[in-house]
Amino acid sequence: MKSHESTEGEIRFGRYRFHPTQGLARGRRDLRITPKSLAVLGTLLDRSGEVVTKEELFRAVWPETAVSDAALTTCIQELRRALVDDARQPRYIETVHRRGFRFLIATSPRGDDGESLAAVARSPRTPQSIVGRETPLGLLSDALARTCKGERQVLFVSGAAGIGKTTLVNAWLETIAADREIRVMRAECTEHHGAGEALQPLLDALGRFCRQPRGQSYVAALRQCAPTWLAQLPAFQAKDEWVRLRRRTAGVTTERMLRELTDVLEQLSAREPIVLCLDDLHWSDPLTLDWIAAFGRRTAPTHVLVIGTYRPGEVVGRKSPTSLVDDLGIKGLCVEIALTPLDPQSVTDYVLARFPPAPGAGTALEELAGFVHTRTEGNPLFVVNVLSDVVARSILTERDGGWTAERLEPTALAIPADIRRAIEQQVERLDRVEQCVLEIASATLGTCSVAAIAAGGGMSEREVESICVRLARRQVFLRPRPTAEWPDGTWTATFEFLHSLYREALATRLSPGRRVDVHRAIGERLEKAWGDRASELATELSWHFEEARDFHRAVRYLQQAAETARCRSAHAVAERHYRRAIELLERLPASDERDEREVALQIGFGQVVMQTHGWGYPAVEAAYTRVRHLSEARGPGQPLLSALWHLWIYTATRGDLDGARAFADRLSAVARQLNEPESLLQAHHAQWSTLFSLGDLRGTEVHAGKGIETYDRAGGGAPSFGGHDAGICARMFRGRVLALCGHTDGAATLCDETLRLARELDQPFTMAFALMHAAGVHQTRRDARLARMHAREARDLAREHRFDLMAAWASCYLGWAMVESGDLGEGVALLDEGVAAAAATGSILFQPHMLALRATAELVSGRSSDARITIREAMAITLQTGESFHLAELHRLNAEIHLAQGRDADSTRRADEEFRTAMHVATEQGAAQLRLRAAIGLVRLRRRAGGDDAMPLLAEARRRVVEGGDLPDAREADVLLSSG
Repeated sequence: MKSHESTEGEIRFGRYRFHPTQGLARGRRDLRITPKSLAVLGTLLDRSGEVVTKEELFRAVWPETAVSDAALTTCIQELRRALVDDARQPRYIETVHRRGFRFLIATSPRGDDGESLAAVARSPRTPQSIVGRETPLGLLSDALARTCKGERQVLFVSGAAGIGKTTLVNAWLETIAADREIRVMRAECTEHHGAGEALQPLLDALGRFCRQPRGQSYVAALRQCAPTWLAQLPAFQAKDEWVRLRRRTAGVTTERMLRELTDVLEQLSAREPIVLCLDDLHWSDPLTLDWIAAFGRRTAPTHVLVIGTYRPGEVVGRKSPTSLVDDLGIKGLCVEIALTPLDPQSVTDYVLARFPPAPGAGTALEELAGFVHTRTEGNPLFVVNVLSDVVARSILTERDGGWTAERLEPTALAIPADIRRAIEQQVERLDRVEQCVLEIASATLGTCSVAAIAAGGGMSEREVESICVRLARRQVFLRPRPTAEWPDGTWTATFEFLHSLYREALATRLSPGRRVDVHRAIGERLEKAWGDRASELATELSWHFEEARDFHRAVRYLQQAAETARCRSAHAVAERHYRRAIELLERLPASDERDEREVALQIGFGQVVMQTHGWGYPAVEAAYTRVRHLSEARGPGQPLLSALWHLWIYTATRGDLDGARAFADRLSAVARQLNEPESLLQAHHAQWSTLFSLGDLRGTEVHAGKGIETYDRAGGGAPSFGGHDAGICARMFRGRVLALCGHTDGAATLCDETLRLARELDQPFTMAFALMHAAGVHQTRRDARLARMHAREARDLAREHRFDLMAAWASCYLGWAMVESGDLGEGVALLDEGVAAAAATGSILFQPHMLALRATAELVSGRSSDARITIREAMAITLQTGESFHLAELHRLNAEIHLAQGRDADSTRRADEEFRTAMHVATEQGAAQLRLRAAIGLVRLRRRAGGDDAMPLLAEARRRVVEGGDLPDAREADVLLSSG
């Protein structure tokens, strides 16, 4: 852009008109500005895009007069009020720390809007500078009107590259910018090479929002409604508070994070409507798309409008905006504005507006516009590039205060076959230094900082800034962005490409060797500037160093990026980072350091794979077998412990309890060598879980008791193993043992205490786990009311957070409780659903137990044949896996099935054998409650045959159950004993 003398003509920017003598106006409204402030504005406008120092402003506005900084500050404040500008997030006047001020927006003289139709896509403008988009602008305004009435709105603007999506949205946003009753949140999705930062666009939007006026109130809302998001924004809290918050929110689920963001936006929008704009969703991470979907599906009223732009057909990972729009659109939950190319009249209107015709030249310009439309098919970005070309070739020239065009044949227009070739021609018209700066800028992500470009090209920052300002003022490829401050104190001007296609085209001009050098230099400059905060740029740095062939540092930053994704519960993103890091690690020479790095990567990879694919996924075994192999030679340590722990989980989940017992024993041996509370707790954890499944109730009680002691000595807060709190797990398994052993009152008391502790922890998985096991305890006690209450809460919580296996088990307990209460139809349906859902997860843990519950319901429903098939299936799994804490019940139920299917001698004999086998198994295990239940069945069977010889067995079994006299088993036993 050329500068303009402040004594001549009118200068326009956005909705404003500036005249050095007539003053400042917004639209048709004149704004009252003092002469000195007007002079300051004129000086900034004359050097738009450049930093104007305070000394230069003093010389221009107060020549030969000594004034204080306060005079200039007062003028800047007056201008910002008039322009409705924000010093923290400026659109017009930017404060450049310790240097001066800069006017950010390109200006234009009256009669020439100076802005290309699509090339200055994100610069504020009015709809009047856009042609052919009246209907889409109206749809945007209609959506906002509905939002202000409390109607939830999700709107997508789609179209091919260069069609003007961002231009449209920014033009519309400019029309509402002066409305102080509407808050705008904005972020761009950046193209990444590999997995990007999970939820980064939304975090960027929140960060900018919190820097606006009243930002502290927004931070307070995050602290109250969305702590998991505030934990990702360390800049808005003291370090100690941030560390505590990170610890408190560790391990939260994706669903909770997505729900929290919607909650906080809905709370904030109660004060004033919020418009959230997310640009270039085709480059978005999957979780950002998940949030939009979750927001759109909510039905509650809200004053939030979400707008997203995207290119159809471009997919990142396994999700795409197109499928999101289809999904929401089918349900009527979103509106899509599909932009089409400009029609001939719109192109003509644009040409005549941008190049007002000289006298008698109107026809020639209209003819040129027709040729341009024909050759460009109305793509706005292509239109802009072709017009720039005809100006450069002097086909379109200025004369007599206007523009004229040579008469020519359409074929004379040198229009390449595609936009990228047009961009290449535009690049070739620049001088070599300008080309070099732009090529290096294309090797950055997001905004292009002068400091990074200078490092990449071995140039001075002043030289690079001068070139970038010159290009931005001419509206060639770049536009200015607010100055950035880096942690090392660097203040650097920043710019961004007018369109992503420019970056893509320029990036192809870097030769392989030069690309390596540029990325290395930029990566090292950023690494040095960010120091111990470099992990905040982990994804960007990993890309730079991978391009630089510095695989050592690339792997390190990929690992950090994966860990950040895990903190955000973005397990799929973390998985891709880990996979890429492990692949790059193979390119490094063998060494102890390399092995140590691989151990950490494989551990992290295995953990996220368990989250994304399940505990029994084969990649889990491969990862931790590799860790075990690398760690065995080094002797006992946390890596070996981690490998053994996860291999134990893998084998137990797949039903190999003998293998699980072997891993648990090895884990215990290593933990004893380390003799650390955390390691010992982990080993006890593996033991009590395995021994319980094997039916070793005494061993379970021992290890659960030691686990509780170890946990309590550490003051709680021990790390989670397997995704849930170890102290809660130990108490719940101890409660299950107490219930099975006949201490039913103690089991109920322990359950209540444990649920209270679990609620204090506020960890969804731990809470669902505790509720599910509490339902299991009360199922053993045959307390249908409490089992039903806990199972329902466990199921609802597990479904909300997509804990599929936990939800399946809870459904089974809920179904049993409903059958026990007389609601057969729904109870049986829930049991069928729960058993099928558990099997669908691939886990066979507790499957025989759940099948036993279904068989119970089938017997009560009179479906003894179905019950027999179910018990046979349960017995087969028990034989295969060795899981036997439920074995006594399987034999008892088999006896009941024999009785239900026949009263002949053979059926009676078989039933008698099964009851006695159930009592024997229960006695061996110490499961007094199950022994009593089997003894009741045996007494009833023999009484039916005319004998009471089983009464002593029942009496002995009843003496073993010392609690729960008001529970069904004890009451039934007492009735039988009193009648004998």
